[in-house]
Amino acid sequence: MQCEHPCSGGRPGNGDDPAAAAQYYLGIVEENPRDPGAHCRLGLALKDLGLLDEAISCFREALRLDPGLAAAHAGMGVVLHIQGRAGEAAAAFRRAREHGDTTPSNLHIINALTGRRTDRPPPGYAAHLFDSYAPRFDESLVRMGYETPMLLRRELDLLDASRTFSRGLDLGCGTGFSGLPFRDRAEHLTGVDVSAGMLARAAEKEIYDELHCCDLLSFLEADGEGYDLAVMADVCVYLGRLDPVFAALCRRLRPAACLLVSIEHGSGDDFVLKPSGRYGHSPAYVERLARTAGMRVARRRSAVIRRDGGKDVMGELMVIVAPGP
Repeated sequence: MQCEHPCSGGRPGNGDDPAAAAQYYLGIVEENPRDPGAHCRLGLALKDLGLLDEAISCFREALRLDPGLAAAHAGMGVVLHIQGRAGEAAAAFRRAREHGDTTPSNLHIINALTGRRTDRPPPGYAAHLFDSYAPRFDESLVRMGYETPMLLRRELDLLDASRTFSRGLDLGCGTGFSGLPFRDRAEHLTGVDVSAGMLARAAEKEIYDELHCCDLLSFLEADGEGYDLAVMADVCVYLGRLDPVFAALCRRLRPAACLLVSIEHGSGDDFVLKPSGRYGHSPAYVERLARTAGMRVARRRSAVIRRDGGKDVMGELMVIVAPGP
């Protein structure tokens, strides 16, 4: 089970090679065996190599030297989470918070691991998470065989392969991976994301005509242009309750607009915060929201929407159509 937490990837100042990072920090530890920070950074690099028991040993040594080192508690929590030790992981994240690491990610993953129901992540969670992911985001998507945007494009083509959309909107556009499959279907394409780091990388690719750095609900609730194509690929998993999003979308979508949505399956009638830190949604919940907004689900099918811990994660692909003029 992979933890959605900034500490679950990335090595401060180490570049993109975990083996080189581990070798570098091993040298630092050998030169400064009483440096808790070096042991902690070595633990993060070993975790990235999949050497989880060795990583835990490093975090333990860091905490022996400095019991208040919040980064080591958080790193320990990530590894314990990956190992499926939810109770111990939650306790480690709590200790990280007690020692000053009050980042939204720690609170969110504690909620996820302890089964607490929340309507949305803590404020700032998504920005903090994806700013930390931005340097390696595309590489991670390729490594886990992520195809959700392309699968959504296929569903749109099966519904109507010839239509050209005048204004397209990619909500949660990230680095542009989700917008690229729709570039040729939209005369004008706008990307919205809460992470400035992600948008900086999206801008380099020149996929979008406009980019906006804000949370998607604030963007939708502001006055502005209408759209006849909107994409939400792998976005709902970070939102929780979708009622306000659909209500806002209803006001911004033009007649006969197409809304493409992917969700991760969840238990219950509406949505649930899963131990992974992502939200799962019931397809019936999304269909109910669409009907309330006056829209209809034109296409829907189950699909593998990501890989997590080497296992397929099932979800739903939906093409939702607004009423015509």
